Amino acid sequence: MSTVLVTGSTGFVGRHLCHALALRGYGVRGTYRLAPSTDGYAPEMEWVQVRDIGPDTDWQEALRGMNYVVHLAGLAHRLGADDKDLKEAFNHVNARGTARLADAIRGSSVRRLVFISSAKAMVRDALAPGAANLPDSEYGRSKFAAEQAITQALADGDADFCILRPCLVYGPGNLGNMARLMRLINTGLPLPFGSIHNRKSFIYVGNLVAAIATCLTHPAASRRTFALSDGEAISTPELLYRLGRYSSRRVRLLPMPVPLMKAIAKVGDSIRRWTGISIGWDSYSVDRLCNSLTVNAQEFFDQLQWTPPYSMEEGIRITMSSAALPPATVTARAS
Repeated sequence: MSTVLVTGSTGFVGRHLCHALALRGYGVRGTYRLAPSTDGYAPEMEWVQVRDIGPDTDWQEALRGMNYVVHLAGLAHRLGADDKDLKEAFNHVNARGTARLADAIRGSSVRRLVFISSAKAMVRDALAPGAANLPDSEYGRSKFAAEQAITQALADGDADFCILRPCLVYGPGNLGNMARLMRLINTGLPLPFGSIHNRKSFIYVGNLVAAIATCLTHPAASRRTFALSDGEAISTPELLYRLGRYSSRRVRLLPMPVPLMKAIAKVGDSIRRWTGISIGWDSYSVDRLCNSLTVNAQEFFDQLQWTPPYSMEEGIRITMSSAALPPATVTARAS
């Protein structure tokens, strides 16, 4: 039986991934910082404690006997946070911590490391195959530094790697950035987003875990970096209509001009700056609603001859209909 170490196994994606790998016949070992809840995991799953990830982490016990590693653990992007204040923390965990893991893999039994990076490791207006890597946030720069560390550490030797850059992930147990929109829909009020004409990419967690499982052994994934998405980009209004359709909520959109939305948002900026209170309508929030962020995953589809097992429409439907289920109970189809 082939064995897989999954770091970050107690997180949203990790729970789905561990369940999917167990169904595929892998022996799965997960890492945890504190005592984990084993609800929803395969009973035969192994666990190993890794308290903190950084440049001094001891990976020896976790890596012993493993054939593959999926590195999900890291310091997540903080929505609305000042990236400059988080620079050292991002670098400590995401960059130097990943470099430590890559170094530990050299000379171990591991055949391949699959590193889950982020679309934010690419510059916003160049999210396409072969685009220049110029991340525009401290989080993105820490992820890109981690990619470089892996590439250097595993440039030769028996172990190789595959780097995946998913966009915004959603699924049962976690709406991701869709949660803010659902809160707005649940108010029942008309929403002033009818004039937004943007394009955004997302990836359903079932598609992400299926792609990760494929990359563990696929020859074409060796020492490659790929962007990942559902393969479809939609506008904010279309996303709102889909969320409303599968949550049985009526969505009413008003055509407020985007420049007017941004002008009003500056009032929210001033209130937050002077009082410390967020009214939920500021430049950061409006930019997230109006800006485009598309990820071209065609290279991954072509090189691995792979098709996402779920369309975005299916992903949203399952996410909304499975909201009450434990995250690990809805998984990707076998690819």
